[in-house]
Amino acid sequence: VRVEYSKIADGKAPLIARGGSIYAAHSEFHTYTSVNGFISLYDMDAPLVEHCVFRGNRAINTDAIDLKGITNGIVRHNEIYGFQGSNCDGIDLGIYSLNVLLEHNLIHDCSDKGISIGSQSNALVRRNVIYDCDLGVALKDSLAVAQIDQNTFYGNRIAVACYEKSALRGGGKAYVKNTVLTASAESSIYFDTKSEILVSYS
Repeated sequence: VRVEYSKIADGKAPLIARGGSIYAAHSEFHTYTSVNGFISLYDMDAPLVEHCVFRGNRAINTDAIDLKGITNGIVRHNEIYGFQGSNCDGIDLGIYSLNVLLEHNLIHDCSDKGISIGSQSNALVRRNVIYDCDLGVALKDSLAVAQIDQNTFYGNRIAVACYEKSALRGGGKAYVKNTVLTASAESSIYFDTKSEILVSYS
């Protein structure tokens, strides 16, 4: 599927795709209702989402981009903002998503996480700007791993957090380098006893 130079708005779910692959670019997505994601992509290889704008709402449990079961995905050069309902993320990388590149995105004003990385998923988070979110990047549960390189975090409650969300599932791990973590309301980093964050040159 290719979606280019389009505006999709006011539907219950602007774009859902399962299997195959997708290219979405130079488009705008918005809805006022509560959905898993403005773009929801499941069980596919090498999807690419770039140069899109995601304008949020105040509905609960709504993410801009929801990915599950993705391999070799790329999300880059997007603007994501205004997801103000409870439990809303900019990019939600769910379980079993491998080798995903998240780069050059501008993410701000999300009530929960700028980027959420779930159990058994890994990503390279590079050259993003994330501000005014509760958590800038969060890694939850076992085998959630991220390389966080050359990003700027500003004015989040916590810039990078790793923790066990579900009991007995273990924690997440983050490698942070060459990154600015500033003006955090509570802390630049947070990790529980089952998680690990390594920070260098930041």
